Amino acid sequence: MNPDRTFGDGVACSSLLQYFSFTCRYFRWWVKKTLIEKKNAFIDLLCAVPLQQIYGCPLGGIGGGTITRGWRGEFCRWQLNPGLYHYETVIANQFTVCLRCKGQTIYQQVLSVERPSSLQGWNWGYCGHTDSSLPVGVFVWEVENGRDEDVEVSIMFSLQNGPGAKEAGSGGHWNEPFTFHKDGQRVAGVLLHHCPPVNPFTLAISAREKAGTGVTHVTAFNPTGLGREVWQDLLQDGRLDSPPGECLPPPWDG
Repeated sequence: MNPDRTFGDGVACSSLLQYFSFTCRYFRWWVKKTLIEKKNAFIDLLCAVPLQQIYGCPLGGIGGGTITRGWRGEFCRWQLNPGLYHYETVIANQFTVCLRCKGQTIYQQVLSVERPSSLQGWNWGYCGHTDSSLPVGVFVWEVENGRDEDVEVSIMFSLQNGPGAKEAGSGGHWNEPFTFHKDGQRVAGVLLHHCPPVNPFTLAISAREKAGTGVTHVTAFNPTGLGREVWQDLLQDGRLDSPPGECLPPPWDG
């Protein structure tokens, strides 16, 4: 056989022979490791584990092994020996909270949404877990005053309308202020409507108003400019002043 002969998309015969030789060597190694030595193959191409969309951040460090915790809180992947993974979810590995008041337990709950067939003496099925699946992030600020006099504090959060990709230059995006009332509480903020040709969406930034705390906003600014109009506005009195109503699409999107 001519080793320079090509097949398909120009693959040389010599390259095919090398691939075939590698396959034979791997198969012999796999048989020896799994059937003779009764060990797990650290590179198992014949019995690959299907991908599951459950994995989160691993616990552990480089060289010390890891235990992966899933996004639902389960301990689901074990790598305590270098290169060897065990894809098993151990249901007994859980956090449990116990609340006591005046010497009596008033609440005890496993912090898991699972309802397994084992350990049925535990209180499973954590309620309200759907709230943690909402696309929401909460920022809590604590300010410490080291002076001997009262200080007024303002925290400004600026957010551009959209991810800053090329589609941001297409225009058509707009912002509007909003308020929300429930159970005597008031939340105020700005809705950022992002309107690309595909998959439009709306972002929202808001804060809860309470005694001694106010929420102000500016519905638009130029994120590619100097930003002096926003900076000087806050610098003047610690507040942002924006005209009422929605902001029409400007030549930029901020």
